[in-house]
Amino acid sequence: MVTVWSARPPTAPADADGDGVDSVAAGGADCDDGDPNRYPGNTEVCDRDDHDEDCDPTTFGQLDRDRDGFVSNACANHNGSSIMVGQDCNDARADQHPGLAETCDGRDNDCDGDTDEDAGIMVYVDADGDGYGSTRARTCDVTVRPYSLRGGDCDDRNAKKHPGAGCP
Repeated sequence: MVTVWSARPPTAPADADGDGVDSVAAGGADCDDGDPNRYPGNTEVCDRDDHDEDCDPTTFGQLDRDRDGFVSNACANHNGSSIMVGQDCNDARADQHPGLAETCDGRDNDCDGDTDEDAGIMVYVDADGDGYGSTRARTCDVTVRPYSLRGGDCDDRNAKKHPGAGCP
């Protein structure tokens, strides 16, 4: 026996994944009718799996354990070809988030990937240890050699040649 379809083949159910939201093809708003955990209005979950639970690629969950006002970078979501990610590089510490000034503490306070880069004071590298330096640098600890607060060394390879001893 052969089954003959009269006008058109049977259609897929309006809500194939059973999440309560009809598929886009059936006139609904479900962006992924094959995933019951993905539909408009679902709570977005903070995850590194980039799973878009609420069908809105611009949201990525709200996890702010340290309550500094910045979402953890553990939260991510695809937005077309790019990935949206939370900005807080350490959600366990309120003294680390974008916009903070760097302090001399060995941490990336402003979450830019660099540590203590704008903290400390300007010094001179004193390669020969004569108390004068030639190249400017920034440090958090001026007691560590080879730094000096005085510049102008005329020969930073020779401790006998510096502004205090006369430069040739």
